[in-house]
Amino acid sequence: AQKAERPCNRLQIHTPAPELDALFNTWLPYQAEYARMTARTGFYQCGGAYGFRDQLQDACTVLLWNPDKVRGHILRACAHQFPEGDVLHWWHELPENAGGTKGVRTRCSDDLVWLPYAVCEYLKRTGNNDILNESVAYLAGEPLAQEEQERYQQITSSDESGTVYEHCLRALEHAYRLGRHGLPLIGNGDWNDGLNHIGTRGIGESVWLAQFLSLVMHRFSGICAHEHDFSQEKRLQERASQLRQAVEDCAWDGAWYQRAFTDDGAVLGSKNSAENRIDSLPQSFSIFAGLNPTRSSTALGSAYQYLVDEKYGIIKLFDRPFSGKSGRVGYIQSYPEGVRENGGQYTHAAVWLTMATLLAGEAEKGWNMVKMLNPINHCKTPEEALRYLTEPYYLAGDVYANPKQYARGGWSIYTGAAAWYYRCILESLLGLNCCHGFITLAPHLPSGWNEWSAELEYQNTIIHLSAKRGDVPSLLVNGEVMEKIPCDGHEKNVQLIYA
Repeated sequence: AQKAERPCNRLQIHTPAPELDALFNTWLPYQAEYARMTARTGFYQCGGAYGFRDQLQDACTVLLWNPDKVRGHILRACAHQFPEGDVLHWWHELPENAGGTKGVRTRCSDDLVWLPYAVCEYLKRTGNNDILNESVAYLAGEPLAQEEQERYQQITSSDESGTVYEHCLRALEHAYRLGRHGLPLIGNGDWNDGLNHIGTRGIGESVWLAQFLSLVMHRFSGICAHEHDFSQEKRLQERASQLRQAVEDCAWDGAWYQRAFTDDGAVLGSKNSAENRIDSLPQSFSIFAGLNPTRSSTALGSAYQYLVDEKYGIIKLFDRPFSGKSGRVGYIQSYPEGVRENGGQYTHAAVWLTMATLLAGEAEKGWNMVKMLNPINHCKTPEEALRYLTEPYYLAGDVYANPKQYARGGWSIYTGAAAWYYRCILESLLGLNCCHGFITLAPHLPSGWNEWSAELEYQNTIIHLSAKRGDVPSLLVNGEVMEKIPCDGHEKNVQLIYA
């Protein structure tokens, strides 16, 4: 058995919203770890495959209570990367008599970037940099031919290996392939796989990926500095800055950020677009990537205005679904209007928009969105439950915005939205962040919340936390005023008083 690097951590919260506590303390951890990382299956998708980006995102949440499992998955992800830096989009680990491991190599442009993102999270939470020196073999396989968009194949390990650090750098290098606007090429899809036809000629670009890639490059540059790789640190910092500037130069549409540019030069996510007029992703990531604060604030306001339905509790992925007016953009058009990625609530992105709203200081709006996302709040009356038609204890992967089935829950159990919602509650709402042997607190709470509490066991430290409103914000750790809570193996009684 592998020796445990860290003890298992435990987190429990008690807030003025018991329906939030029930989901956070019990159901979301189960959904994120056991449904997503272990079983990798659910009623709506009985697949069992690993998705490169999928389980890495789940791992960033499971890391809070089971870092050993996450360490193993990071190594697994590295083992499904090719020497060129690209990765398998998904794969099945089948028995040898069924063909062994088989997966699909694609031109999807964001999968590989989630590896360095997850490694950044792992180092931040555990402080264990030894993983960077672990050596993992790359996959063997011919690169995709110029006319190929994807290839399903049996895979084997190559003779070439690299450390986790080197795997991350190869991913960032491969992702940094820019088009005519200085934005990353979208390939046959970025996070939204359904946009798989707008960049097949190798010209289409992703605004969202520019934001996400700049964020990850900026964070990973700090790891380069820690490893004394100063030339790589400078390279990543410069590229991150260039990507942010490219977004500001070509993707601001007056009231929000555009989503993408197609091979033919058409714009998605513009006020002049017939479909996909405003997309939530670049508005959320303008906050995460640290773009122009004035523009980002305006963009978030626009997203709330056009995408948030307060009456029925829906947060749409974009407004104006695809109905054929934009030509051929991808398999997203095979969904009915307002269903799943085609302009419905795709909960994964809805959580990002909620997190961005809270981090921007819009506590009342953010809390309103947190409540909208909670499935329990869609089932409080028989009328609501009959409309929602999905379990009240699992976060649904999507909620329909189609007029014929408006506010009906869709794909549940097997969705990465559960892991992100957990982080949204813990980090963005309660403001509780575990990093580098300390816990910091910076809540973004609505005015009606006067107190809440939590019990944590983190890195051998038991913490009893109570928080309440007060005139002077302060953090008392065992009676002493401190800026953050040290996780040093000693029991802590913590009181947070916030204005």
